[in-house]
Amino acid sequence: MLTQKDLLDDLETDIILQPASRTQRFVNVLIDRIVILILLFMIMVIFAIIDATAFDKFMDEDNHNGQPAIIYYALIILYYCILEAGNKGVTVGKLVTGTRVVVEDGSTPPLKTVFVRTIIRMIPLEAFSAFNVAWHDLWTRTTVVKK
Repeated sequence: MLTQKDLLDDLETDIILQPASRTQRFVNVLIDRIVILILLFMIMVIFAIIDATAFDKFMDEDNHNGQPAIIYYALIILYYCILEAGNKGVTVGKLVTGTRVVVEDGSTPPLKTVFVRTIIRMIPLEAFSAFNVAWHDLWTRTTVVKK
């Protein structure tokens, strides 16, 4: 019996992913945090324009019950989930440095993976894990690579 050879067998090649440098990763974090803070500032300005008295009460340290922190962390989750899952693994910081986040097989991470990756970033002292392999990469089997 003759078997047909798949025409695409000859085209299969291994994808070689070159990891981003520590400097690139640091710049990614720095730029992304600046963008997030700018977005947070814009939200606060809009909120203040809509209702200045409510904004004053919201920002009162004795009265806000952690609401500014909740908004900040929600913004971080939205930022990474929208950009990394919806923009082929690229955030503003990664766009500047020419890098992107991928899963082990080189594909763009799905929304669930990006969400978990982002939640892990919020673990206290997680940033120090970047001296070896960052927890948000290790635990989600992702990495940041050069484009």
